[in-house]
Amino acid sequence: MPNKYKRNIEKKEELRIVCQNEKCDKKGKGLKPEEFYKVRGTTNGHHPYCKDCVEKTVDINNLQTVLDVLKVLNIPFIMDEWNVVCNSCDQKYMSNYIKRIGFTKRNKYLNLRFNDSVYELSKNEGEKVNPVVEKQLDEVPKWDDEWQGSYTASDLKYLNNYYAGLNNDFKIITTNHRDYARKIAQSSLSQMKAYQKMLSGIEGGDVAYEKATKIFDMLSKSAQFAESQRGANDVSLGCFGRVFDAVEKHNWVPQHVPDDEDLFDKIINQFSNIKRSL
Repeated sequence: MPNKYKRNIEKKEELRIVCQNEKCDKKGKGLKPEEFYKVRGTTNGHHPYCKDCVEKTVDINNLQTVLDVLKVLNIPFIMDEWNVVCNSCDQKYMSNYIKRIGFTKRNKYLNLRFNDSVYELSKNEGEKVNPVVEKQLDEVPKWDDEWQGSYTASDLKYLNNYYAGLNNDFKIITTNHRDYARKIAQSSLSQMKAYQKMLSGIEGGDVAYEKATKIFDMLSKSAQFAESQRGANDVSLGCFGRVFDAVEKHNWVPQHVPDDEDLFDKIINQFSNIKRSL
């Protein structure tokens, strides 16, 4: 077979990938695999966005955007290495980080995956802590036994406040209802984050928000926490009903306030009432 025909066949069989980012400048054009980051541990797995688009999605002031990319690529996040990258003059943070993990420190991190991530700085690390990284140390997700998941400090504050609000609005006295209340707080957190993504115009944000809303509504209805499932007496209690409800929830206990009347004063008042009734 002539070489020119052989080259044409090889050209036709060359693998091409289309970037899935709707805002990509090369949308619809087949790109070479080298223009996509590979998913660690796979043969043909790639990030759905090309390298240029991935770099644009990363916000140096929002660590979650970094973690979202690394999770898809199954590459570990190592705070020490991220700090080195942030201290460099080159602002291609994601590209530099992946090169550092996959090539510069290949022997050290070759067998690690995203679940092996380290979110704390090494005490023995001589690198100066970057100001951005210093702020991000409070934003990294950490395992919490009470909520059985990894959450940032701000996430935990949201969850605890939401749970306290549910506990104040409803009678949560059984283990089952406490479990539902925690799940509802968690789904509310997911809904809030998805809503922010949708407002920011991030692709898939509207779908994520719709899904999170359905889960939130389903859990609320199952636990009978939804406003529409409150009874008439729950929504509009009388004066005694509100007092009784507060006492039941241990939010307020009325105290007896003694008066200064002695026995003779009480007898006089009773006779005066009898006289008025005649």
